[in-house]
Amino acid sequence: MARVVFDGGALADDQLVSHGLTSTREKRTLGLVQTASEEKRVIASFLPDLSERGFPREHPLKVVLEGANGLRPAIRDVFDGEPVSVQWCQWHTRENVGSYLAKQDHPSSRRKLKAVHAHQTYADAKRGLELFYRELRVINESAVASFAEGLEETITLHPLNVFPELGVKPQTPSR
Repeated sequence: MARVVFDGGALADDQLVSHGLTSTREKRTLGLVQTASEEKRVIASFLPDLSERGFPREHPLKVVLEGANGLRPAIRDVFDGEPVSVQWCQWHTRENVGSYLAKQDHPSSRRKLKAVHAHQTYADAKRGLELFYRELRVINESAVASFAEGLEETITLHPLNVFPELGVKPQTPSR
């Protein structure tokens, strides 16, 4: 199974979008795109020649996205018809939802979503997502719209039984 992680970062006024691969649990940078934003057109132009840069076009493909608006549409267009599972970054999901809420609702929202994503089974995580969605609808429709965009895709990796490896952030020992 091939896995791709798409991430970007700012450098001065530009975005540098790196495309990393972990198919044998090794991280490799496959390239950089210097752009003004992580938009669909730029990302889509970079994806087709991944195999020329060492990325095997294996199936099924697992893609982890950090939340930039253009990444999901680019993946859909370039890998059209191929089996691709997308996992949205859970941290970015929490931050995106929180950006629509009043400041006093941020801690509660983050805590609830973090608890949902911490469920070890897909069924429990799915129930938690549905409950949070219903609660959010009462508070803020714009937050609900943002959350609904990637609702299911925040728990794509749960059925793979990789929660012990990927689902828990390592704790720093206290002194």
